[in-house]
Amino acid sequence: MSTIFVRNLPWSTTNDELREFFSSNLKFEVTSAEVQFNKQGRSKGWALVSFANAEGAQAAINTLNDADFTSGDNTRQLQIREDRGAKAPRVGGNGAAGAAPVEAEPSTSLFVGNLPWRTSWQDLKDMFSDYNVQYTTIKTGYDGRSRGYGIARFDTIEEAEKAIEGMNGKEYHGRTITVRFDSKPRAPRPQQNDGAAAVNEVAQEFNADAATYQEAPGAGAAGAAATGPLGGGYQQF
Repeated sequence: MSTIFVRNLPWSTTNDELREFFSSNLKFEVTSAEVQFNKQGRSKGWALVSFANAEGAQAAINTLNDADFTSGDNTRQLQIREDRGAKAPRVGGNGAAGAAPVEAEPSTSLFVGNLPWRTSWQDLKDMFSDYNVQYTTIKTGYDGRSRGYGIARFDTIEEAEKAIEGMNGKEYHGRTITVRFDSKPRAPRPQQNDGAAAVNEVAQEFNADAATYQEAPGAGAAGAAATGPLGGGYQQF
């Protein structure tokens, strides 16, 4: 392993800035530093940095994870780990292959994770009130219990980016929350009083979420057997 995965980069970060950061803070040769961009030329907020040997990569993980990195007038704490892109998928305890975290394309929809179980959609809305949030929802399982994450939506990608910059890694009621672009953004579902179309939309959105995110403790087979596909609830304004 001689390549590391570096995330939580300021959006303005360049390859040269990143390479200089690691070169000046470590006594190991940096062979490349590549910030990743989408098809529109916008930074994805993460990069791959390679070293001449495995010792350099391990030193970066050991000494620079959570270190402050500045680009322009924006300073963030880097999140560094071994690059897993070239490794075979790991197998979880249930025999299913575990996937590495998805680096989502920038959008107006944000995933907000590690929330306290009692967090409501109104709490989430209040949390992002300084960023012109337009829609918030807390995802729940078949048994109605929170799954520990929510979705916040904004009018523009720029507003969503500012929300990530301001809120990712913040502490909320004793928990450090994760704020990132939603890996599967969807348009807000219709209101419940829109009739059968709304019911179908709820079922489709829940099933899509269930395939992507892990349910909260206790929302297992017993909860799934309690009701049909609409047993899970959504809280929204």
